[in-house]
Amino acid sequence: MDRDDLTATLTAAGFVIRQIIRMGDDDGWRAMLMNGAVIHCFDDGRCIVHGPSASLLRTVLRAKSPLKPAGVETLQFTGSPRLETSR
Repeated sequence: MDRDDLTATLTAAGFVIRQIIRMGDDDGWRAMLMNGAVIHCFDDGRCIVHGPSASLLRTVLRAKSPLKPAGVETLQFTGSPRLETSR
């Protein structure tokens, strides 16, 4: 998920973004929200969510996740149960 997608997804879900920056090792984006939540979205598709409203944020990000690549049975969001996409 690129910066524009992340911004649009969070804003559409009603979250107020304090800051979005490129992570120091240049492998994704870190979004800091006004409610204190922090989201790390990596270029490889993984997302890690910390803080308030974490499970709601995971749900929002799952709904926006791209279709699974060929040959992949499941998509996994770190810190939450697997999202079954093959059913």
